Amino acid sequence: MAALNFNINSENAIVWADSEVRDAFTGDIWRANKVVCIPHLNLIVACTGFGELLARWVGFLNYKHGAVDINSLDKYVTQALQEIWRSINDFIPASLNQAVTVYHFGFAKTESDHVMRAYAYRSTNEFKSEFIRGGLMVEPDLPENFAYSFPEDMLAMVQAQADNQLRPEVETKVHIGGEVVCTTLDRQGFTISTLGRINAVTGG
Repeated sequence: MAALNFNINSENAIVWADSEVRDAFTGDIWRANKVVCIPHLNLIVACTGFGELLARWVGFLNYKHGAVDINSLDKYVTQALQEIWRSINDFIPASLNQAVTVYHFGFAKTESDHVMRAYAYRSTNEFKSEFIRGGLMVEPDLPENFAYSFPEDMLAMVQAQADNQLRPEVETKVHIGGEVVCTTLDRQGFTISTLGRINAVTGG
């Protein structure tokens, strides 16, 4: 599930992803948000892998948990994601063969500098908190020797990721398709825009 790319610095987070999902078991394809805004936590949430987790996780974030920002939320995340993932695995046993990563991007209100922070929580690492340093990250990889400028080539980057999935040497393929949606969080708030539609529909 997903081409998911992001660039973060102390002042903002820019997250952009494709908008199609392919069911790993039935092959059905539909549109879905892979990046979600949580305004009351000043937070962007994104997910790659098994999409059912994102839907349930957004539900948790709208429940009473006592967090006020990304840092105070962090102490709840590992246990809560583990419990939700176990519930999914019990209900859909085949999901045990899937991997999923949840990303959080948000301003740390509980720190004096109120800067942007980012964390990853991976099922392959028991959803333990992983601090993400600033900079540009892409998933899946771009083709070797692909030249780009940021932010001008954000749509072209997803197109290149999609085209790259057609190469036979790419062992673990992901489905990439539909429109590319960009979500930005800065000190003025959230901005969501559509960058365009990629030409190729690819994946596994």
